[in-house]
Amino acid sequence: MSSNTSSGRNARIYLRACRHLPAVIAVLAIFGLWETYVRISDISATTLPAPSDVVLQAWLNRDALWRNTVPTLAATLAGFGCSLIIAFTLSVIVDFSPLLRRALFPVFIASQTLPLVAIAPLVVLWFGFGLLPKILLVALVTFFPMLVALVEGYAATEREIEELLASMGASRLKRFFAARLPSALPYFFAGLRASITYAVVGAIFAEYAGAASGLGIYILSAKNNFRPDLVLAAVLVSSLLTLFLFGMTVLLQRLAMPWTTPRRQQTRPSDEHPTSPNGSPSAGSDQPLLWRHAGSGGYLARGASRRIRLHSRPVGSGKIDAVPYPDRSRLSSERRDPPRRPEDCARGQAFRFHAATGCPDAVAADQRQLHART
Repeated sequence: MSSNTSSGRNARIYLRACRHLPAVIAVLAIFGLWETYVRISDISATTLPAPSDVVLQAWLNRDALWRNTVPTLAATLAGFGCSLIIAFTLSVIVDFSPLLRRALFPVFIASQTLPLVAIAPLVVLWFGFGLLPKILLVALVTFFPMLVALVEGYAATEREIEELLASMGASRLKRFFAARLPSALPYFFAGLRASITYAVVGAIFAEYAGAASGLGIYILSAKNNFRPDLVLAAVLVSSLLTLFLFGMTVLLQRLAMPWTTPRRQQTRPSDEHPTSPNGSPSAGSDQPLLWRHAGSGGYLARGASRRIRLHSRPVGSGKIDAVPYPDRSRLSSERRDPPRRPEDCARGQAFRFHAATGCPDAVAADQRQLHART
């Protein structure tokens, strides 16, 4: 048992290393070409130092680099935290009020057109040389990608789910937290990864405009002393810091949304449509399933698209089983989007939305139509 576990762990480590191998090779190739050019061209070290010299100076000056990295990291995290709160608050406001969305979005877009090089000295002049101007500049740079991602994620919510919750008497706030906010999570993490790459740059720009310590001050001091090797060493540290924060956002997404973790598994021909012991497709199949439950009075369909559909069809037994449901993409437009009727939402029956029909004859007809086409 332990040998199988260790072999499986080693296989996962090997696959993960193979996925990152192309990026490592690309970085090593770039540094190799850089080193070769410096050695062959005999260019001055004050103009373009070799990568080996940059790494050497970074190691020799590691104490000074660390002392200046800590304030930059503190400003980055504080500013990014404020940016996250601002983006979420504004996204909720514009989602609940279309009027405010039309009024505020042009202002948000205009805020992103301000050149950071010009606005950073003014912010330092207004708020001093402390931590506050750095927080404000980082928040200004990073809030907009997360705001747009959240708003787009809210708009991507399935209308059928919201109609179902509304039919159950859920308020607008409950529908937001039960349907719209979970639907926006993938969009949110995409915006989070995009924003975190700008956070360190925003903090360095703020320090460059005026600060007591930080990577921005270190870069400015090294530039004034004509030490491009130290400048590139500080740039290397800021790049590693950005990669670290980006990796933390990826890890946070995997912890918050474990079902989105990609799993690359080879499928054998016999595993294309696995079945359960009673002959019905299992939950691991790509074919959508209809889970039948007597207490719900209808069918709940789940498939690879993770969309929820309800079908009003009476159930006679009290057990839960699964039956295959035809692929809607292969049906006619009339079958995919049937007209609603008032009696479809009669009291005592499950609600049926326009996603698909729910009567037994229609489901059977859909299955016969699919078998005839295949």
